[in-house]
Amino acid sequence: MFLETLNLIVNSNKSTLQTLDALSGNERFPHAVLFESTDKILLEGFSLHTAMRFLCKENNKPCLNCKGCGKVLRKTHIDMIITGENCEKSYNIDSVRNLRKKTYIKPNESEKTVFILNNADTIPEKSQNALLKIIEEPPEHVIFIFTCENRFKLLETILSRVVSFKLNSPPKEEAFNILKSMGITSDDNDIINALSFTDNNLSSAEDFLQSKNDIFNLANEIYEYIQNRDIYNILLKLDISAKEKNMEDVLNRLKFMLANQASEYIRNESFISNLTVSQLIKIIDVIDKSILMAQLNANKSVLPCYIASQIDMIINNIKI
Repeated sequence: MFLETLNLIVNSNKSTLQTLDALSGNERFPHAVLFESTDKILLEGFSLHTAMRFLCKENNKPCLNCKGCGKVLRKTHIDMIITGENCEKSYNIDSVRNLRKKTYIKPNESEKTVFILNNADTIPEKSQNALLKIIEEPPEHVIFIFTCENRFKLLETILSRVVSFKLNSPPKEEAFNILKSMGITSDDNDIINALSFTDNNLSSAEDFLQSKNDIFNLANEIYEYIQNRDIYNILLKLDISAKEKNMEDVLNRLKFMLANQASEYIRNESFISNLTVSQLIKIIDVIDKSILMAQLNANKSVLPCYIASQIDMIINNIKI
């Protein structure tokens, strides 16, 4: 995560940030906090920023510029332990007991050891009970940071021992700036549309944009292979779209591109194309039929072969 992104994230929930600042300033920071949101980008930002409050080397914590803060940002700090990405493995009873043992190990570079438990709402009840004792009476040097989508999936006995913060999706303009700061290179209008579609949920918007880029890239590749009459690679890319379950979207994008090519051919007599208007229209018709077949729950694993064979006959002027 970039420093600029982190700053934008924590300032998108100013009331939460101000409360955390007040707790830090009065040296009354709880030993366990919980951040709740369906937005993994917000959760990551607040958990790392909170960890910096304890692992920062400067007096004005977090300074965001010292080596300690830099290590937290890169997730390489020796006194910060992050778990929960692989929920099933991270939170089985043996893993939780091992985590509990680690809390008694003194920190190496800092006064505190920070444990970030992501996806805490996926911890099985037996494992939650195993955690309860250490949350009730943690070693003095330990700070727990929990992140989750739904805190009410945690035991009430755990919830009563943590300070919870619900993070809200930022306003659209702030969400847009956060995504741009992350290095997302999508068109501005696409970013705005993605945010509208996902109610300004940053992680969902990022996934939406990535999926759209994948669809466009795949459709562009198939389009080029059609122009070059490369049936093998047409089949190969269509098979990929079937396996990635985005075939309808890829075919719709491909249809749009071929229709534009046909329109340009009709408008401009000097337009150079490897395919005739008649061939383009026939290919578009095949794609239309294939989209309908996909919507009618046809076996998508055989559609690539059907489409590729039909295109092969069209571009080689074989009567269908």
